[in-house]
Amino acid sequence: MTIHTAWSKSPMLAAPLPTQAGEDDECGRGLLLVAALSEETGHHDRHPIGKTVWARLILSSPSKESVCTS
Repeated sequence: MTIHTAWSKSPMLAAPLPTQAGEDDECGRGLLLVAALSEETGHHDRHPIGKTVWARLILSSPSKESVCTS
């Protein structure tokens, strides 16, 4: 999974940092979810503006019990 962002006010080489989201906050949980679901993450600058943030997910085959046969 790769996410590209081109927000000009964001420091290009700054690493994405998780934040402590409040109970009613509508944002601030993305990196927490990505970290929980991925095996590896990283970022690099994107020219001329922005950065690319990526995550490597391990996908497994569904178990026989979870396959719908009808």
